[in-house]
Amino acid sequence: MAGRPQNPVSWSYPELGQFCEDLRQLRADAGNPTLRVMADRGFVSPARLSVAVAGKVAPTWAVVKAWIHGCGQEADEHWRQRHSEMLASFQEAKSALAGGFRPPDTRAPVPELVFVPANSSAAAELSTAEEAPHLGIALTSGQDPTRAHYEAYKNDRAIMIHELRQLHRGHGVLAVDVMQRVGPQLMTILGINRQMPLGEARARLIGGLTATILDLPPELQMPLQAAFALPPADQSRFLRERLEWVGGRLERDPRTARRRVEEGMALLAELLQQPIRR
Repeated sequence: MAGRPQNPVSWSYPELGQFCEDLRQLRADAGNPTLRVMADRGFVSPARLSVAVAGKVAPTWAVVKAWIHGCGQEADEHWRQRHSEMLASFQEAKSALAGGFRPPDTRAPVPELVFVPANSSAAAELSTAEEAPHLGIALTSGQDPTRAHYEAYKNDRAIMIHELRQLHRGHGVLAVDVMQRVGPQLMTILGINRQMPLGEARARLIGGLTATILDLPPELQMPLQAAFALPPADQSRFLRERLEWVGGRLERDPRTARRRVEEGMALLAELLQQPIRR
């Protein structure tokens, strides 16, 4: 069975666009198998494969290998070399386009301020702890815990997913205390800081999430919009109610809706960390 047509490749980054076009041609040469069939062969999700050849974010080598295996081919040194060259060009292009603003490099520590109320129990704990990996924070000896620099740990993507999960609870982006739940990575990427008026910070948060979610496969957009209480999806006060709404739209139970949200959350974390977001 042939797969359905995909959206055109984005050519914002020419080297990445050409690489994605060549991967798509490999699929066409293999008889255009469906993404589901390819996912079963490569042991990844169809949504991850779809994002990999959209041309908006550089796919990892693991996903590229899964795509090639899904086409019934071997991921040989030729493809490995091409991926390395594309990735180097992509990173260079991102830096050039960023101008005065560069998003955090997810491979290295990210300088950003974490604010903790000085009189809180969290501050008392952080002031004596050398590391707080569960928060994605490391303190330097003698630093004021209310303005402590943090450095990203190896599993940056897991930290971003944790931040997104914290944000989608309760009333999502519409919560009264939303700025208390926006994590340091998300603030850095979306250009938010705690000195901003709440209205401006919330608008940047909503705009950044909305734009990034629209880069995801269509079947993941509505569940994530509802998860964060973003229009045009349901904006009920409680996450449980929004998941029930998603289940109704999908004609599935809320557990299926939650699984769809979790899958989308992982891809959203990748997109937020890699492209340039203004």
